Amino acid sequence: MEPLNGLLAIQGHVEELLQRATAGDRAAAELLAHMLALSGKVEKGITLLRLSVGEDDEVGLGSLAAMLAKYGRVDDAIALLQPHADEGNDYLSGQLAGLFARNYRLEELRNLADGGDPYAGELLVQALFDQGHVDELEQRADGSDFLSVKSLAVTLLMESRARQGRTKEARALMFRAGGSHDTVVRLAEVLAEQGHFDDAVELMQPRADAGDRYVLGRLAVLRSRHGQFEKAIADLRQLTDEGDPFAPVWLIELLAERGRIRELEEEVAAGTPGAAKQLALFRPRASTD
Repeated sequence: MEPLNGLLAIQGHVEELLQRATAGDRAAAELLAHMLALSGKVEKGITLLRLSVGEDDEVGLGSLAAMLAKYGRVDDAIALLQPHADEGNDYLSGQLAGLFARNYRLEELRNLADGGDPYAGELLVQALFDQGHVDELEQRADGSDFLSVKSLAVTLLMESRARQGRTKEARALMFRAGGSHDTVVRLAEVLAEQGHFDDAVELMQPRADAGDRYVLGRLAVLRSRHGQFEKAIADLRQLTDEGDPFAPVWLIELLAERGRIRELEEEVAAGTPGAAKQLALFRPRASTD
């Protein structure tokens, strides 16, 4: 039904869209509501969408709340969602949490998180990090009942410590967060941003040597950004030989960026995906230099 609604909108068949909306097609009503709003008839659009949404239509209620918020009626959107969140509707509680986070309603987001909503808890710790509330971030890292919230809080606290130059504390927090390859890479990239490139490599190298392809790939990218092209190329060749699906793309791009035509030709001969195309693009450029 929705593709047809889109086609009707593109072709300007507003009357037919209205008929479909009146007959109970909420998708048509939503599309028409936004068309009305874009033409300056915001209230008519909101009214149309409101009339098409049933009390038990959580997706429709979420869409109506989003439209209200989009056109400046944030309090109305909150009033629409709050009763459903209070009744335990996880989907609409999540919509409400996102609304609080996007509109910097930290106290209300905090109340929702403390009421037992893990998604609100995750949004809260991200907001605390973004706004520099490190003390409360520490409290959430220690006290949350939800593993996902606690893990994110610890990870963000790790990043905060690294940006403050407190590397030892950041490393300890990395292990406290579980020491996953995502956490290792995140800390390493922050260290590199702060000018501690050698520390970043030292952090990643053992994981790469132990066979973690993801870390080795990110290490190659980090090295290429910091001028260690030979090592980056060697890392990417290793990953390519091991069958990593992304490494050939990065390898070919890096060889082209460095103007290494002979090695590109070797990759073409070896059948490396994308090598022939990159070489064909590079040769005309080289011939005009």
